[in-house]
Amino acid sequence: MKTKLSLIGVLASLLLGACSKSIVLNDYVIVKPAAATATEAKAASELQKYLFEISGAELPVVSDTAPPTDREILIGITNRLRDDSLARFGEDGFVIRTDGKRLAIYGGPRHGALYGVYTLLEKYFGCRKYTAEPVAVPHTAKLRIGVPLDDEQIPQITSRYTYTMPYDSLYLDWHKLNHELDCRISEFGLFVHTFNTLLPPEKYYAQHPEYYAMVKGRRVATQPCLSNPQVLEIVCDELSRRIAANPEAKYWSVSANDNYGYCTCPECAKIDAEEESPAGSVVRFANKVAARFPNKTISTLGYLYSRKAPKTKPAPNVNIMFCSIECDRHMPIADDPGSADFRRDMEAWAALTDNIFVWDYCGSFKELQMPTPGFGVMQSNIQYFVRNGVKIFFEQCSGPMGSEFHQLRGYLAAKLLWDPELDFDATMNDFLNGYYGAAGPIIREYIDLLRQNREASGEPFGIFNYTTDFAGSWLAPDKLRGYLAILDRAEAAVAGDTTLLRRVHYTRQPVQFAQLELSRTDPYGPEGYLEEVGGHWQVKREWLDKLHDFVTSCKLNGVKNVCEWHNEPDSYLRQVLRSAQVEQVDNLAFGKPVRASVPVAENRNPQGQGTQLLTDGVRGTEIYRSQWLGYYQPEVDFYIDLDTVQPVYHVDASFLQILWESAFLPESVEVYTSTDGKRYQTVGRQTNTVLREPFFGIKQFDCDFAPRPVRYVRVRVKAMELCPAWHYYAGDDALFFIDEIVVRKADY
Repeated sequence: MKTKLSLIGVLASLLLGACSKSIVLNDYVIVKPAAATATEAKAASELQKYLFEISGAELPVVSDTAPPTDREILIGITNRLRDDSLARFGEDGFVIRTDGKRLAIYGGPRHGALYGVYTLLEKYFGCRKYTAEPVAVPHTAKLRIGVPLDDEQIPQITSRYTYTMPYDSLYLDWHKLNHELDCRISEFGLFVHTFNTLLPPEKYYAQHPEYYAMVKGRRVATQPCLSNPQVLEIVCDELSRRIAANPEAKYWSVSANDNYGYCTCPECAKIDAEEESPAGSVVRFANKVAARFPNKTISTLGYLYSRKAPKTKPAPNVNIMFCSIECDRHMPIADDPGSADFRRDMEAWAALTDNIFVWDYCGSFKELQMPTPGFGVMQSNIQYFVRNGVKIFFEQCSGPMGSEFHQLRGYLAAKLLWDPELDFDATMNDFLNGYYGAAGPIIREYIDLLRQNREASGEPFGIFNYTTDFAGSWLAPDKLRGYLAILDRAEAAVAGDTTLLRRVHYTRQPVQFAQLELSRTDPYGPEGYLEEVGGHWQVKREWLDKLHDFVTSCKLNGVKNVCEWHNEPDSYLRQVLRSAQVEQVDNLAFGKPVRASVPVAENRNPQGQGTQLLTDGVRGTEIYRSQWLGYYQPEVDFYIDLDTVQPVYHVDASFLQILWESAFLPESVEVYTSTDGKRYQTVGRQTNTVLREPFFGIKQFDCDFAPRPVRYVRVRVKAMELCPAWHYYAGDDALFFIDEIVVRKADY
């Protein structure tokens, strides 16, 4: 941001009247243009409202047709204005300036005057808008401001979006953010991942598979075939219809679906070879669409397979939405050796076009509630993109789901998008001390310790890590206890204030979540949640209390999901309680060895425990990193030896579907029994149709039969070999996740 602020004005504002020169606004009038725009009228009204809340002084709002006086606050482009270079403000820039005793606030036509008013209230009168909760307003009898004052702010990032917990329009305006609703930005007629919208597979794929991508030699509905001329016509026809219904929207996304399945047919492959990137066919297609709609901006993606820039220059009305999803968050992008390819691609796109929309990320997404030491890279990453000419920026935090420190992350993101050069530590401390009161400095102590411990570990950290990835380092049990000891002090500091205590108590929940998740990796161990009482395993009382406290606090603070796409707090509670019920009583398989006909996939074997997880009595949850074993083979047999022949009437096994991980429920599960381990008899078979739903889900396959003598049990799982044509990774290897196998003893 280009900022001009006189030193005298800074000191005057800080000392609030201790300087020798100041003016008191209590008897001023607020002047707006006779033909005020909606923004100017709102700016005048908001200034009047909050100055009254601060001081009790109700300043009249008058038109600039009234006779001028020297005690005026001028809002917008009034007839008193003497400034012949308004174009410098762009859409949103502004200036807060004194001229003698007058105070003027004006700027760009979209939001300049309004942004200037909110800056005056925050910067010079101490108001704060931390969240969607009401503005924090200080109280003083005299509305005193130091003079002379010349505070001019012109943002380098001209369009600024954040995606975090729900906020109101006041929050967006106060923090100088573009308005958006549910991540569908109002300036966009279509926002992102739109190929399926413009070319719906359910409408065209069955009759015209040639409209879709060729992947590994077959046509699948992952992406369109962008070299097919009919695809261009269908997309443009659909886009034309939508533009006619929403003519005010400026940006229209014609962009890839969220997967890697781009077309490799001979013609598309030829284009991409010429362009030295799969982005070649994307940009050529977007340019053709843009030529049909010269008054609109066509937005397409530089993301996943299209991240590497092509040779073809995007048309002037083609926008490149460039995403940093692969980048780690333990080091700034500009300095991270692991981000060298990303920097190459970013800078190559910047050499082709200045019409780039950066989609950046802050926080953790696999587990929204895990402790996340990523604050340190937020400013440097935004600065890197600004140096490369980026003027449109979307900072994705947790969206409406809620996450660890979502209030703070959203606040910092908004402030940085307006001014990438701000004093980051001072801004963070201002939020912590204002939002958490006396606990603020103590919470900062926790944030700093989390960062220091991560740095000492030397481990990289990205947006798709799990808590259990760091169980041996900065999220080890002893470290978690240390964090909680700090947060205990934070709660004690605000014990007498119920609002502050609720806020501070929520800050401990990510640490408690980490304890809950780590305890499930070894339920019977010293950090586990089980204890043996009278020869039976049962859940520790303090662990149950922690679980319920976590869920309750999440709900009180508006958290909708524990993980990005699933696990509402109540769902997480049900799953964990199901997992905590040890399958020991009447379960003949409990603790028995299991042999699988093929090895478990190397990267789908939690803590390397292997098939012993299938009979440890503990069921898995939708967070697959504990308990679940993954297999890529389409047919696997699991054998259990019960030691002796015993009466059995029931066998069940649980399976987990996570479409994003290419994990599907089985097509069938068959159960066989034997008394000698050689001759097996079928006792049951359950089939299943693999569907697109659930996206995440657990299904228990049950097999009941007449009681029979059994020593050996075989469970045969038949699963999909390849991801189906409708899947994001169509044609890639599919897998299945299996957990607890239970064998019930019958009573003769």
